[in-house]
Amino acid sequence: SDYIPNSDGEEEIFDVSEYDPASGMRSSSVCSTPQSSTVVGALIRASSAKRSPYLLADQGFHKSVILVVLDDEESSQGVILNHVTTETITLDLEGTNVEIPVRYGGPFQDLARGEGDSKPPLVFLLSSPSLREASIGVEVGTSGIFACTKQNITKAINAGLASVADVMAVQGLSMWKKHCSRSGVRGDIEEGYFEEISNNNIGNVWRRLLSQKPLTQETLDENLLIATDAWAMGRAVLQDDPVYVFGSDVDTEALADEALRRWVKAFFL
Repeated sequence: SDYIPNSDGEEEIFDVSEYDPASGMRSSSVCSTPQSSTVVGALIRASSAKRSPYLLADQGFHKSVILVVLDDEESSQGVILNHVTTETITLDLEGTNVEIPVRYGGPFQDLARGEGDSKPPLVFLLSSPSLREASIGVEVGTSGIFACTKQNITKAINAGLASVADVMAVQGLSMWKKHCSRSGVRGDIEEGYFEEISNNNIGNVWRRLLSQKPLTQETLDENLLIATDAWAMGRAVLQDDPVYVFGSDVDTEALADEALRRWVKAFFL
Protein backbone atom coordinates (compact mmCIF):
# COMPACT_ATOMS: atom_id res chain seq x y z
CA SER A 1 0.00 0.00 0.00
CA ASP A 2 1.08 3.58 -0.58
CA TYR A 3 2.50 5.46 2.36
CA ILE A 4 1.10 8.93 2.99
CA PRO A 5 3.39 10.96 5.30
CA ASN A 6 1.90 12.12 8.57
CA SER A 7 1.83 15.90 8.81
CA ASP A 8 1.61 16.01 12.64
CA GLY A 9 4.61 17.61 14.34
CA GLU A 10 6.52 20.57 13.05
CA GLU A 11 9.94 18.93 12.93
CA GLU A 12 8.93 15.50 11.61
CA ILE A 13 11.14 14.01 8.88
CA PHE A 14 8.72 12.63 6.34
CA ASP A 15 9.35 9.18 4.88
CA VAL A 16 8.07 9.55 1.33
CA SER A 17 10.19 6.91 -0.38
CA GLU A 18 7.08 4.90 -1.35
CA TYR A 19 4.63 7.76 -1.69
CA ASP A 20 2.21 8.00 -4.62
CA PRO A 21 0.91 11.59 -4.72
CA ALA A 22 -2.35 10.59 -6.37
CA SER A 23 -3.22 7.62 -4.14
CA GLY A 24 -5.51 9.48 -1.78
CA MET A 25 -6.95 11.70 -4.48
CA ARG A 26 -8.37 8.82 -6.50
CA SER A 27 -9.85 6.81 -3.64
CA SER A 28 -13.41 7.84 -4.58
CA SER A 29 -12.88 8.42 -8.29
CA VAL A 30 -15.04 6.71 -10.90
CA CYS A 31 -13.21 5.19 -13.85
CA SER A 32 -14.05 6.42 -17.32
CA THR A 33 -12.91 5.78 -20.86
CA PRO A 34 -9.20 6.19 -21.59
CA GLN A 35 -7.93 9.63 -22.52
CA SER A 36 -6.40 9.96 -25.96
CA SER A 37 -4.29 13.08 -25.42
CA THR A 38 -0.79 12.78 -24.08
CA VAL A 39 0.55 14.91 -21.26
CA VAL A 40 4.23 14.11 -21.81
CA GLY A 41 6.09 17.39 -22.01
CA ALA A 42 3.33 19.32 -20.26
CA LEU A 43 4.26 21.70 -17.47
CA ILE A 44 1.66 21.48 -14.73
CA ARG A 45 1.15 23.27 -11.46
CA ALA A 46 -0.63 22.33 -8.25
CA SER A 47 -4.24 23.35 -7.76
CA SER A 48 -5.13 27.02 -7.40
CA ALA A 49 -8.30 26.15 -5.48
CA LYS A 50 -9.09 28.51 -2.61
CA ARG A 51 -8.63 25.63 -0.18
CA SER A 52 -5.40 23.86 -1.11
CA PRO A 53 -5.80 20.06 -1.28
CA TYR A 54 -2.27 19.84 0.14
CA LEU A 55 -2.84 21.69 3.43
CA LEU A 56 -3.11 18.67 5.72
CA ALA A 57 -1.05 16.14 3.76
CA ASP A 58 1.36 15.95 0.82
CA GLN A 59 2.55 19.50 1.53
CA GLY A 60 5.45 19.13 -0.88
CA PHE A 61 2.97 19.35 -3.76
CA HIS A 62 1.42 22.65 -2.62
CA LYS A 63 2.18 25.24 -5.31
CA SER A 64 4.50 22.79 -7.05
CA VAL A 65 5.51 23.06 -10.71
CA ILE A 66 6.00 19.70 -12.42
CA LEU A 67 7.27 18.60 -15.83
CA VAL A 68 5.53 15.41 -16.99
CA VAL A 69 8.16 13.09 -18.49
CA LEU A 70 6.30 9.82 -19.01
CA ASP A 71 2.72 8.59 -19.41
CA ASP A 72 2.06 4.95 -20.23
CA GLU A 73 -0.38 2.18 -19.29
CA GLU A 74 1.11 1.68 -15.84
CA SER A 75 1.89 5.16 -14.57
CA SER A 76 2.47 8.83 -15.16
CA GLN A 77 5.81 10.27 -14.07
CA GLY A 78 7.05 13.80 -13.62
CA VAL A 79 9.74 15.86 -11.92
CA ILE A 80 9.06 18.73 -9.55
CA LEU A 81 11.06 21.77 -10.66
CA ASN A 82 10.65 24.33 -7.88
CA HIS A 83 12.12 22.55 -4.83
CA VAL A 84 15.84 23.31 -4.58
CA THR A 85 17.90 21.22 -2.14
CA THR A 86 21.09 21.88 -0.21
CA GLU A 87 23.11 19.78 -2.65
CA THR A 88 24.97 21.02 -5.71
CA ILE A 89 26.58 19.39 -8.74
CA THR A 90 29.84 20.58 -10.26
CA LEU A 91 30.24 21.04 -14.00
CA ASP A 92 33.75 21.14 -15.49
CA LEU A 93 33.55 23.69 -18.28
CA GLU A 94 36.87 23.87 -20.10
CA GLY A 95 38.84 23.97 -16.87
CA THR A 96 36.38 26.10 -14.89
CA ASN A 97 34.30 24.42 -12.21
CA VAL A 98 30.76 25.74 -11.87
CA GLU A 99 28.23 24.54 -9.28
CA ILE A 100 24.49 24.41 -9.89
CA PRO A 101 21.80 23.44 -7.34
CA VAL A 102 20.24 19.99 -7.31
CA ARG A 103 16.44 20.03 -7.34
CA TYR A 104 14.12 17.55 -5.65
CA GLY A 105 12.13 15.90 -8.41
CA GLY A 106 9.90 13.83 -6.17
CA PRO A 107 9.75 11.11 -3.53
CA PHE A 108 10.60 8.16 -5.78
CA GLN A 109 14.33 8.38 -5.15
CA ASP A 110 14.91 4.62 -5.06
CA LEU A 111 13.66 3.58 -8.50
CA ALA A 112 16.97 4.29 -10.22
CA ARG A 113 19.18 3.52 -7.24
CA GLY A 114 21.76 0.84 -7.72
CA GLU A 115 23.24 -1.48 -5.15
CA GLY A 116 24.87 -0.07 -2.06
CA ASP A 117 24.50 3.56 -1.03
CA SER A 118 24.79 5.13 -4.47
CA LYS A 119 22.36 7.94 -5.17
CA PRO A 120 19.93 7.89 -8.07
CA PRO A 121 21.32 9.54 -11.20
CA LEU A 122 20.76 13.19 -11.92
CA VAL A 123 18.73 14.34 -14.89
CA PHE A 124 19.79 17.62 -16.44
CA LEU A 125 17.12 19.74 -18.08
CA LEU A 126 17.76 22.48 -20.58
CA SER A 127 15.31 24.61 -22.52
CA SER A 128 17.00 25.50 -25.79
CA PRO A 129 15.77 24.99 -29.39
CA SER A 130 19.43 24.78 -30.47
CA LEU A 131 19.72 21.33 -28.92
CA ARG A 132 17.21 19.90 -31.38
CA GLU A 133 19.32 20.95 -34.35
CA ALA A 134 22.50 19.73 -32.68
CA SER A 135 20.89 16.38 -31.69
CA ILE A 136 21.90 16.86 -28.06
CA GLY A 137 19.70 15.31 -25.37
CA VAL A 138 16.15 14.00 -25.69
CA GLU A 139 13.22 16.39 -26.00
CA VAL A 140 10.47 15.79 -23.45
CA GLY A 141 7.38 15.54 -25.64
CA THR A 142 7.25 18.68 -27.75
CA SER A 143 7.98 20.99 -24.83
CA GLY A 144 11.28 22.40 -26.07
CA ILE A 145 12.79 21.12 -22.81
CA PHE A 146 15.54 18.54 -23.25
CA ALA A 147 16.61 15.81 -20.84
CA CYS A 148 20.39 15.53 -20.95
CA THR A 149 23.29 13.72 -19.36
CA LYS A 150 26.10 15.61 -17.69
CA GLN A 151 28.19 15.03 -20.79
CA ASN A 152 25.40 16.46 -23.00
CA ILE A 153 25.23 19.60 -20.88
CA THR A 154 28.98 20.12 -20.89
CA LYS A 155 29.07 19.64 -24.66
CA ALA A 156 26.21 22.10 -25.24
CA ILE A 157 27.72 24.81 -23.02
CA ASN A 158 31.24 24.43 -24.42
CA ALA A 159 29.78 24.65 -27.94
CA GLY A 160 28.03 27.91 -27.07
CA LEU A 161 24.55 26.42 -27.49
CA ALA A 162 23.54 27.15 -23.91
CA SER A 163 24.63 28.87 -20.72
CA VAL A 164 25.19 27.23 -17.35
CA ALA A 165 22.54 29.61 -16.02
CA ASP A 166 19.98 27.80 -18.22
CA VAL A 167 20.51 24.35 -16.67
CA MET A 168 18.43 22.53 -14.07
CA ALA A 169 19.67 19.39 -12.33
CA VAL A 170 16.92 17.18 -10.89
CA GLN A 171 17.08 14.06 -8.72
CA GLY A 172 14.11 11.81 -7.99
CA LEU A 173 10.66 11.80 -9.57
CA SER A 174 6.96 11.85 -8.79
CA MET A 175 4.73 8.98 -9.87
CA TRP A 176 1.01 8.51 -10.39
CA LYS A 177 0.21 4.80 -10.50
CA LYS A 178 -2.67 3.90 -12.75
CA HIS A 179 -5.44 1.87 -11.15
CA CYS A 180 -8.05 2.42 -13.85
CA SER A 181 -8.38 4.12 -17.21
CA ARG A 182 -8.85 7.59 -15.74
CA SER A 183 -6.01 7.44 -13.24
CA GLY A 184 -2.57 8.92 -13.67
CA VAL A 185 -1.77 12.58 -13.87
CA ARG A 186 -4.43 13.23 -16.54
CA GLY A 187 -7.11 12.10 -14.10
CA ASP A 188 -5.77 14.37 -11.38
CA ILE A 189 -5.75 17.32 -13.80
CA GLU A 190 -9.38 16.63 -14.67
CA GLU A 191 -10.30 16.46 -10.99
CA GLY A 192 -8.61 19.76 -10.22
CA TYR A 193 -5.59 18.65 -8.22
CA PHE A 194 -3.25 19.96 -10.92
CA GLU A 195 -3.58 22.44 -13.77
CA GLU A 196 -1.78 22.62 -17.11
CA ILE A 197 0.37 25.69 -17.69
CA SER A 198 -0.20 27.22 -21.10
CA ASN A 199 2.65 27.23 -23.58
CA ASN A 200 2.64 31.03 -23.51
CA ASN A 201 3.62 31.00 -19.83
CA ILE A 202 6.20 28.22 -19.80
CA GLY A 203 9.15 30.46 -20.71
CA ASN A 204 8.47 32.90 -17.88
CA VAL A 205 8.00 30.08 -15.38
CA TRP A 206 11.24 28.42 -16.47
CA ARG A 207 13.30 31.62 -16.30
CA ARG A 208 11.96 32.50 -12.85
CA LEU A 209 12.87 29.09 -11.45
CA LEU A 210 16.42 29.37 -12.76
CA SER A 211 17.04 32.20 -10.27
CA GLN A 212 16.73 29.86 -7.28
CA LYS A 213 19.92 29.19 -5.30
CA PRO A 214 21.17 26.18 -3.32
CA LEU A 215 19.04 25.85 -0.19
CA THR A 216 20.34 27.21 3.11
CA GLN A 217 18.68 28.81 6.11
CA GLU A 218 19.52 32.15 4.51
CA THR A 219 18.07 31.33 1.07
CA LEU A 220 14.99 29.42 2.31
CA ASP A 221 12.50 32.28 2.18
CA GLU A 222 13.81 33.70 -1.11
CA ASN A 223 13.67 30.28 -2.78
CA LEU A 224 10.11 29.75 -1.56
CA LEU A 225 9.14 33.17 -2.88
CA ILE A 226 10.59 32.34 -6.29
CA ALA A 227 8.86 28.94 -6.26
CA THR A 228 5.53 30.62 -5.50
CA ASP A 229 6.13 33.30 -8.15
CA ALA A 230 6.79 30.63 -10.79
CA TRP A 231 3.66 28.75 -9.76
CA ALA A 232 1.62 31.98 -9.93
CA MET A 233 2.94 32.77 -13.42
CA GLY A 234 1.21 29.64 -14.67
CA ARG A 235 -2.29 30.72 -13.78
CA ALA A 236 -4.74 32.08 -16.30
CA VAL A 237 -6.81 34.20 -13.91
CA LEU A 238 -6.37 35.69 -10.48
CA GLN A 239 -8.07 34.10 -7.49
CA ASP A 240 -11.13 35.62 -5.89
CA ASP A 241 -11.28 36.88 -2.32
CA PRO A 242 -9.39 34.78 0.24
CA VAL A 243 -11.05 31.98 2.20
CA TYR A 244 -10.63 31.96 5.96
CA VAL A 245 -10.54 29.15 8.49
CA PHE A 246 -13.98 28.95 10.08
CA GLY A 247 -14.38 31.30 13.01
CA SER A 248 -11.01 33.01 12.49
CA ASP A 249 -9.16 35.56 10.36
CA VAL A 250 -6.59 32.97 9.20
CA ASP A 251 -6.29 32.81 5.40
CA THR A 252 -6.28 29.15 4.29
CA GLU A 253 -3.77 29.91 1.51
CA ALA A 254 -1.36 31.48 3.99
CA LEU A 255 -1.82 28.45 6.22
CA ALA A 256 -0.97 26.09 3.36
CA ASP A 257 2.06 28.25 2.46
CA GLU A 258 3.33 27.94 6.03
CA ALA A 259 2.75 24.18 5.96
CA LEU A 260 4.91 24.00 2.81
CA ARG A 261 7.65 26.09 4.45
CA ARG A 262 7.76 23.73 7.44
CA TRP A 263 7.80 20.73 5.11
CA VAL A 264 10.81 22.13 3.23
CA LYS A 265 12.65 22.83 6.50
CA ALA A 266 11.92 19.37 7.88
CA PHE A 267 12.69 17.46 4.71
CA PHE A 268 15.66 19.36 3.25
CA LEU A 269 17.41 21.36 6.01
